[in-house]
Amino acid sequence: MTTPDHSHRSSSDDTKRDPLLGQAAECCSQATSLLGLILPGIDAGDYELFCSGCGLPQLIDHTQQGQQRPFEVNSNEAAEWLTDLAFNTYKTVPDCRPVRAVLRCLAGRARRAGRSTLADPLLTRLMETDPLIATVVEFVDTQPRFAGTAEDLWKKLTKFAFERRLHKLGRKHFPRGANVLTRKLKEYGDDLVQFGIEFTNTRSNGSRVTLGRLGGSTVEPSANQSGDNSTPHHVLEQSDDSEEAMAYLQQRMTEEETK
Repeated sequence: MTTPDHSHRSSSDDTKRDPLLGQAAECCSQATSLLGLILPGIDAGDYELFCSGCGLPQLIDHTQQGQQRPFEVNSNEAAEWLTDLAFNTYKTVPDCRPVRAVLRCLAGRARRAGRSTLADPLLTRLMETDPLIATVVEFVDTQPRFAGTAEDLWKKLTKFAFERRLHKLGRKHFPRGANVLTRKLKEYGDDLVQFGIEFTNTRSNGSRVTLGRLGGSTVEPSANQSGDNSTPHHVLEQSDDSEEAMAYLQQRMTEEETK
């Protein structure tokens, strides 16, 4: 009896025999196609990868019309952006697994790009252990320069801290009021300068504060959108002035205190 020769068995035969192997092959194929779509755009400057002050991988799509803002690579917003990009190009919706695989790859490239690095270990330690510093450093990387009242800034930063899970680091909590916030920002003034951040607090014609990158342009809040005149992050869709939003924040703070 002649022994069958399996030396020339094709990979397609293997995938037919093992459905999981077929799924893995399809995932790799889709991920490769997605990378082939994105990487040339990065090289051409259409898409920009970098790390924020807190070390979070960020991406900016410079092909978008209007105000361009970064978003986290490891976020649902990034997955939605990549899925939409793939659909507009290939007229098909990719699976979740290749999308996540590509985003992990982009996150690694962003970390290697390392646009934001700190040489001072004390500053690094401060950013990793203090909720206020971690929130402010991340905030100024994703938002225009803020100008408004201390209360507006506290509301905006508090929501930002909770959504980014920076409101509690170890035993330290984010400031629980506007007065505490401004006092701590003043105390950290020299440290903020080391991060390239400027905070000012003036009391002429009422208390006004500004927060942003050193030398950055200022965005004044409108009368109808107190302290929130910028294009909001996808998790900041509610009005910062709403009583419902503030009740939610107070409830979250109470829950964190009981943990």
